[in-house]
Amino acid sequence: MTGQACQSSSVSIVTRALPSLYRRAPRATQGAVFNLYRDGAGDIAPLIFERQVETIQAQVDDALAKGATCLLGGEPVQAGGIWYPQRFSPTSTTIC
Repeated sequence: MTGQACQSSSVSIVTRALPSLYRRAPRATQGAVFNLYRDGAGDIAPLIFERQVETIQAQVDDALAKGATCLLGGEPVQAGGIWYPQRFSPTSTTIC
């Protein structure tokens, strides 16, 4: 992906009846690579606008305030571009 078209969803709703998803999700992202350059070689393209980072941060903060727990980093990653949310950490336990 090059960032030219959004290929992701904004929200995923998962019921408590799917605990196996919580166990599989961190493993599913372990090999994900940020697309640092415009060659399309990575798995995750950066956000284009800083305003979108602020919108996503507000959504994550709201979810956490309402009792969600974060499996993801919970903050933007800046590495030659802006990615949010960051990849799963090895110690993560719950999806936000």
